[in-house]
Amino acid sequence: MPNFNVLDYVKYGLCAGILGVFCFCSWYVPHSHYVEYKNQIEAAANKQIALNESKEKQHTLIVQGIKDEYQSKLALLNRAYPVGVRPTGTSTVLSGQGATIGIDAKPTYDVLINQCAKTTLMLVELQKYENERLGLNDTQ
Repeated sequence: MPNFNVLDYVKYGLCAGILGVFCFCSWYVPHSHYVEYKNQIEAAANKQIALNESKEKQHTLIVQGIKDEYQSKLALLNRAYPVGVRPTGTSTVLSGQGATIGIDAKPTYDVLINQCAKTTLMLVELQKYENERLGLNDTQ
């Protein structure tokens, strides 16, 4: 049996302590970097979530405003260009060779004018929506 004295136990204890400190440091340093990285990622994620919610609210307000404006302008168009057959009086007879009784085109033109006005309004409001949406995306 080997002869151990107190000094040998102290040496082994110091070696074990140094090894323990080395193992703890080799775990703790990367762990602390990971915790710091994780906190940075969570902060960035929370910031992005808040930004997304803000943009969603702005988008909702823009869409609702444009929708309300479109509905009011559409009502004005429907009053200005009513669709339907309106009595215009008597039909006119075309003169000339082989003339037949003409068709009163006024109701057809009224429908066409109404449809053109609605299409123009849709395009104008769509352009306004796209400009607002692009302006909202530029503020990132």
